Amino acid sequence: MRKTATTKAGGAGSTSSPAPADLVLPRIGTPRNPKRETWGGHAGAVARRIGKPLMPWQQHAADVALEIDPKTGGLFYKEVIITVPRQSGKTTLILVLFVLRCILFAKAFGPQTCTYIAQSGKMARRKLEREFAPILRRARTLAEVPQDSRARPKRQNEWKLSMNNNGEHIAFGTGSYLQIDPPTEDASHGDVLDMPVIDEAFSQGDDLVEQAVDAATITRASSQTYVISTVGNARSTFLAGKVTAGRKAAKQKKSRTCYLEWSVPDDADFRDPDVWAQYLPALGHTITKADLLARLDKAERGGREVDDGFGSGIDGFRRGYLNQWVDWPKAKGGDGPISTTRWSELTDGESMATDESLTLGVDAPMDRRSVCFSVSGRRPDGLRHGAIRYWVPTPDLGKVVEIGKMLAEGHGVPLHFPPKSPALAWRADFERAGVDVVEVKAAAFVEAQQTIEQAITDGTFRHRGQPEMVKAVEGLAARVAGDTAPWSRRSSSANTAPLFALAAALAGEGERTSTRSAYEDHDPMFV
Repeated sequence: MRKTATTKAGGAGSTSSPAPADLVLPRIGTPRNPKRETWGGHAGAVARRIGKPLMPWQQHAADVALEIDPKTGGLFYKEVIITVPRQSGKTTLILVLFVLRCILFAKAFGPQTCTYIAQSGKMARRKLEREFAPILRRARTLAEVPQDSRARPKRQNEWKLSMNNNGEHIAFGTGSYLQIDPPTEDASHGDVLDMPVIDEAFSQGDDLVEQAVDAATITRASSQTYVISTVGNARSTFLAGKVTAGRKAAKQKKSRTCYLEWSVPDDADFRDPDVWAQYLPALGHTITKADLLARLDKAERGGREVDDGFGSGIDGFRRGYLNQWVDWPKAKGGDGPISTTRWSELTDGESMATDESLTLGVDAPMDRRSVCFSVSGRRPDGLRHGAIRYWVPTPDLGKVVEIGKMLAEGHGVPLHFPPKSPALAWRADFERAGVDVVEVKAAAFVEAQQTIEQAITDGTFRHRGQPEMVKAVEGLAARVAGDTAPWSRRSSSANTAPLFALAAALAGEGERTSTRSAYEDHDPMFV
């Protein structure tokens, strides 16, 4: 919303200063904490040096996202979610953050590796070659090393573009890299990342890409994962989950997620230019009122606004230019063992179990093309918690035992398998690695399923809204067996491994072998 605010717009150690009069603050967003220093001023300086001064909204986003944790000296936020209307300047902000990382952060934290992921590998390649590189080329303070040269960039301000197939990147003289990857579950497989960016996240149907890049950031100091997009449609399950969790995180002072949403309220008059002026951050900068009026007129006459997949007519206009969810992803089914409506109501993106209550389960689908580790436990408020702890995609199946051992030892708990689980194919390997393995009894497993179902019905269960868990709930089926209705792997229409692993973990309650911190060595974003 357009208003004057006080923001800390300088670099580390800067003092507060009045925000520009034309700053449009996010309608829903993590507020700037003036008690924390920020790298935001450095981001603004980088933008000016490459000839792309930040608009007020971009500077505000940088100021908040790059706040410094006073206890560690690193970045406070681990995850940054930004949703803005199209043509608002996302590309400029992303590139500025990349350059800041690859040059200035390299001084403070060592060489950086950044990854850009778009709707497709082709679009990421186009962005690198046709937008990122030309901007760097025009920057007077940077020097390009020719592509056909064998020389490597050596000075801090030097960079070199490489467009070799499947290895496209920009190398910097600081030893940092800006690379691209396709949006697949093995994105950045084998890499160690400092700043992965998932751009136009509305195109992602699940969180497998995020799982892949998050795993690659776990060992890096001051790493951040960015999810940036204009709103999506009925297929945008991943982005809808991030928005739901982000809106809740924006209200929580201690959250390590930075959420910034610029959008026109659903109940506002979307045809009113005065409304646009209050909520659209790039209006008067990259977009004019006349431009939007022309687009609106075209939309009302049935014009098809299909650029970048934003749909047609009024719905396309509202989604693309006002950042409004016209078609929110709907829960499927509703007749399974777990009500999808009730499940959605119990989402809490910051939910986490206490260390002493947490138990660990593992399962795999029948084809064993992936493995899911889930956790169960109690929150500090006594409510039950269930979540995916680690998702292992096909390319990483060779590391299943290593990952399972890391999790079991880190949490100080046995690894629980559902009865006759396909994941038992790895049982002997886990045992040889010294992992305490438990195949839960059938009766205990069914009882755990009933406990989960009842806690959901009673409203005493919370989960993090992870898309793969949501899919499992939506596709879950049961079979009648006497007086019970146990879950059926064969009858379900989705990969139910997240839920089966959760039930196995819950069945293992009371078997804790240690009270060591569950998050001592591992990124809590997976829990």
